[in-house]
Amino acid sequence: MGEMDFNPSEVLEAIAPTVMHGKSEYVVGRICFSMMFFMPADGNYSTPPRMVEAEQRVATEFPREIYEHWVFEDPYARNSKKGETAPSLTDRLANFMTNNETHYNGAFGGKYWVGRKDGMAPPVQFLQWYYDRVLEKESHAELDEANIFQLNIPLTVIDDLARPKFTQKLFSDLCQILQPLSAVGGLCMATPLAAILQQKQKELETLLPITDNHPGLLFGSAFNMSQHTRFRMSAVNWLTAIRGDLLELCGGRDGVLDTLTRPGIETAPYGDAGLLIQAGETPQMGNLAEGVILPHYGDVARALRPARLHIDGGRAPHVAYYGPEATNYSDEKMWAAQNAWLARFDEMV
Repeated sequence: MGEMDFNPSEVLEAIAPTVMHGKSEYVVGRICFSMMFFMPADGNYSTPPRMVEAEQRVATEFPREIYEHWVFEDPYARNSKKGETAPSLTDRLANFMTNNETHYNGAFGGKYWVGRKDGMAPPVQFLQWYYDRVLEKESHAELDEANIFQLNIPLTVIDDLARPKFTQKLFSDLCQILQPLSAVGGLCMATPLAAILQQKQKELETLLPITDNHPGLLFGSAFNMSQHTRFRMSAVNWLTAIRGDLLELCGGRDGVLDTLTRPGIETAPYGDAGLLIQAGETPQMGNLAEGVILPHYGDVARALRPARLHIDGGRAPHVAYYGPEATNYSDEKMWAAQNAWLARFDEMV
């Protein structure tokens, strides 16, 4: 797969939209490189050990010592625990699995980040994983929320590494470890805001002009995008992984490969029958105001469209992004805005 070449990363990282709360100004978003992995419901509790292995793989690149502050959410405690050093995930996993049969509900999750300790700036380096055992119980098979693993990396950190194909290799390795149903990697408008805050008019008026004009940007947190991704995939991006069972909905690996003939699209096998896809030489965010579209992303989106989720019910959004009609929306408007975001590459040729 081709080498990644941000030009320049400093310009993208300088895009830091702010809002005023009282007399204080807060950064509500920052562009980084994000990888989001959406897990299947395997029904055998095999996901938590894979998450530990994935975190250990990330730690080979970004040692825990670099994290200035961490928060770990303990499923057996009422409140989050905070400290200066990261916990042992191996010990946490052992405790989680020991309590597996005695606790009907429970989550194995946590997050680390690097950034300002006063919380005024968003996380610029972020690792989050979340597993809820309820999602693998047959009695809760109707739930359509996926367990997730996410990694955000500052663009300048990737530049400083100066390692060709670093992001592609790490994305591929994490796919092989986690075995997600689907995954994406690309430029992302990361925000520390919870989904409920992202829906407020002030924050949306700040973020929407950027995300509307640059369709290649992922948005927010994989945790907030976990709705509806247990059985279908989200929109594609620069890097996309799709497992074999979803790929069959699109005509299988050979059928999809037959449609991805544009120069610059590269592919590699994933699992027994899945596919890893790179849409172009470098990640892009596009610029609709200047007529810059993303035809490589469009090719991948059309090829995998049969496996993509379509929202036509429920009140839980897939992405905390409602389009210009952000307030006082009806269910139908919310569904339409969600589906428009998911299909934003379809007409780019």
